[in-house]
Amino acid sequence: MRSALDSMEQMLQGEPMDAEAIAAWRQRYAAALATAEKGEGWSETTARARGLAEQLHAAVKVLSLRKAALQKAQGLQAQGARALKGYRPY
Repeated sequence: MRSALDSMEQMLQGEPMDAEAIAAWRQRYAAALATAEKGEGWSETTARARGLAEQLHAAVKVLSLRKAALQKAQGLQAQGARALKGYRPY
C-alpha cells in the first residue's frame, strides 16, 4: 500500500501524467488495497491516501484549465486562418 502511495507521489511531482500510467497505478493500488492489513499505521496510510487524492484533484483542475486555454487558442488560430483565407489584397 505504501509503495503504491509512494509511486503516486512521484507521479504527482513529475511530468504531467498520461492515461496509461494512471491506469497501471490504479491496478497496483487496487491490488495493494485488496491485500492490505489494517494494522499499525493504517490511519496514517489512509490519511496519506486522502491527501494524495486532494493533490490529484488539484492537478486535474490545473490540467483542465490548461486544456481550456489551449482549446481557446486553437479556436482563435482557426478563426484567424479563416479570416486570412478570405482576405484578398487588391
